[in-house]
Amino acid sequence: MEKKLEIPIKDNDDYDDPEAILKSLLSGHFMNIAQRQVDGTTYISPKCPELTLEIHPSSVLCNIKPPWVLYNEVVRT
Repeated sequence: MEKKLEIPIKDNDDYDDPEAILKSLLSGHFMNIAQRQVDGTTYISPKCPELTLEIHPSSVLCNIKPPWVLYNEVVRT
């Protein structure tokens, strides 16, 4: 059974707008963000501030170290 949300699509919607795509991702997953800390390698999530996060070494973001990340899972190793 397929459900439709009945969301109207406007003719002037820009589907290649990176800012709009980013806003939609962040609004849907706002609990899965983390901010880089002063040390430059660890991240803290507002959802769980007592947990220190790091980017997995196999990630393409590992060497970039962005100021904020949006993640889909936390792996404890």
